[in-house]
Amino acid sequence: MSVAGSDPSSTSSTKGPFTPLEWTGFFQTKRQVSIPKGLDSTEITFTLYEINGGEDKGDLPVILLHHGAGHCALSFAATARELGKLVGDRARIISYDARGHGETISKDQLNLDIERLSTDVRNVIWTLFGGAKDPEGDQDGQEAFIPTKIDESKLPKLFMVGHSMGGAIVTNVIYRGLLPNAVGIAVLDIVEVVKPYAYMAIRQWCETRPSPCKTVEEAVQWAMDADVIRNLESARVSFPGMIV
Repeated sequence: MSVAGSDPSSTSSTKGPFTPLEWTGFFQTKRQVSIPKGLDSTEITFTLYEINGGEDKGDLPVILLHHGAGHCALSFAATARELGKLVGDRARIISYDARGHGETISKDQLNLDIERLSTDVRNVIWTLFGGAKDPEGDQDGQEAFIPTKIDESKLPKLFMVGHSMGGAIVTNVIYRGLLPNAVGIAVLDIVEVVKPYAYMAIRQWCETRPSPCKTVEEAVQWAMDADVIRNLESARVSFPGMIV
């Protein structure tokens, strides 16, 4: 889906019920996290949103929220805000745009293989907390730094929540033993028995998406009318990040 003749972040001057909302009403910080070349040669930089972020809070347990296919980090915005109210300053909440989604950029945007996306989860956590980095003064042509060992004592306790595709990814992270600091997962809207029906529903959804929309507000309204998102506040903050 695209918005004709406008930037996805642009809105009309008149605020209405479908006017996009800023991320600042849900998360405290937004930043870009570049993965070291020794971990990922595709030069990927993830866009990440946090509550209780910052180096001074590195010892807090982490709740990582992973969105589904075609969605973005802000799909969890309303959930993250409510979780923040429950945990206060006792946990760090992170949601990021997966490869090929939202504002995350890479030379390999279309590689959505589950093994690749699961490794992305590990790389994000290793980069944020495990000390993974390229050597200073690294130049093109030099052998990339490949960390042979991450200091696991620096890794915080990790609880992962995945929606749809994200549920499959966090499950695979556990299955492969990529993050031994993970203490639990929750998967939402992912049931193997109904997978064939889910595929049909996704295809129907893609075929019925209007392209283009005249405004971002029109796209948000379509998301609500089509029951793609049933919470208006969530639609207003997340759906602009799903269109191009």
